[in-house]
Amino acid sequence: PGPPEAAAPWVRTHWWQTDRALSDLTTRAWADGDTASALALAEAGHRRHPQEPTLAYNLGSLLLEAPAAEGAEPAVAASEAALETALETVPSSASSPSLAADAWYNLGLARVARGETDKALEAFTNALRADPEHDDARHNLEWLLRLPPPQAPPPEPPPPESSPPVPEPPPPSSGSPQPRPG
Repeated sequence: PGPPEAAAPWVRTHWWQTDRALSDLTTRAWADGDTASALALAEAGHRRHPQEPTLAYNLGSLLLEAPAAEGAEPAVAASEAALETALETVPSSASSPSLAADAWYNLGLARVARGETDKALEAFTNALRADPEHDDARHNLEWLLRLPPPQAPPPEPPPPESSPPVPEPPPPSSGSPQPRPG
């Protein structure tokens, strides 16, 4: 579908319900596997109602799927920004525990994707504070806690003056498990 008005003409008539309609249309398109339309609807909804937490959450969550298609860093950064907006605007985790928990969880995924382990730990912990039964957040928190701590590279010795350069060893392969997507 094109813009939200074309997908749901009644949205123009019931302007006070546009945030709900855009959220519903986004969710329906996403569930139908039409990620491009869902992303367009989420972007339109977030532009029209930037302080609506569900629209910000939908946009941030959809952008988490975008890195595979569009270049990871810009999509993950945009996802993080939208999810942070959702968390700032959600009334409180007590009134919307599921939305808050899911937003924290997806923010944790974005931070894992950026290599920000400490911030990811914090996000998954906050997801569990909002919803202690959030199994995916618990799984990823436990996964991160099992990772070995990052090591500082050893200092490089001064180069010898007369010996040939020593080739660098190959980097270790990464066989560690990946976090489950939300």
